[in-house]
Amino acid sequence: PEIVDLTGKLTLLESAAVLRQCDRLITNDTGLMHMAEAVKTPVTAIFGSTVRQLGFFPFLERSHVVENLTVSCRPCSHVGRKNCPKGHFQCMNSIHPEMVLDKVLK
Repeated sequence: PEIVDLTGKLTLLESAAVLRQCDRLITNDTGLMHMAEAVKTPVTAIFGSTVRQLGFFPFLERSHVVENLTVSCRPCSHVGRKNCPKGHFQCMNSIHPEMVLDKVLK
């Protein structure tokens, strides 16, 4: 599959149109994740500081979430964080590419 970086190049409507044509979006917990789901494109979403119980998880049956359930300080935010309040960011640093690929291939 071809990977195309359109960061900062599209309007919101153009983004929705592109997402509608994708087989899957691999993303973190962002607005584009929700937009992809809105146009019925499955996502593989990487979640660090947020959790399902806060209500922002993907809902499509073919969507998946990659997260480390063993990090005891999760959740530390309902919208994600740029910096870790504990200084280690284990919720994200403990997620490896193989974990994401495993979810994509399911």
